[in-house]
Amino acid sequence: MGIEAIGRCSCEAPAQQYAARASYRERTQTQAGSLSVRTEDGDVVNISFASLSQKSVGKYAAAGGGAGVRGSERSSTSAVAVEISIEGELDSDEVEDIRKLLSQLASAVRNPNPRKIERQFEQLDTLSAFQFGYEETVSKSYESISLLA
Repeated sequence: MGIEAIGRCSCEAPAQQYAARASYRERTQTQAGSLSVRTEDGDVVNISFASLSQKSVGKYAAAGGGAGVRGSERSSTSAVAVEISIEGELDSDEVEDIRKLLSQLASAVRNPNPRKIERQFEQLDTLSAFQFGYEETVSKSYESISLLA
């Protein structure tokens, strides 16, 4: 009787539960712009720039069998490129007016108002014309996965 009882005994270990979860976020921002300025005396200044900023965060966690682990990872990347060319010779008043124009355009990128830019440009006596282009792109992504066994 004792041997039969042992033979019928369920000797399996209880089922273990395991769980895992992971997530990943990424944000990428690119900016590019160009400015071409002509002074009253015919000098030409061309300025172009591009920038990239990328940030990501990854997190993970796993548990099972009485043990667990969790962690995270962060990364950040940035790059900027600027190119300037000058045809002619700039005097100090022209340099100052170009500096003011750059400041006005930077402000306009944050709060666009074409009439205000036009009025401010008319006050820059040494500049006869300018052309400005700007583009900004922001993308975000998120991924998540969960497993339960």
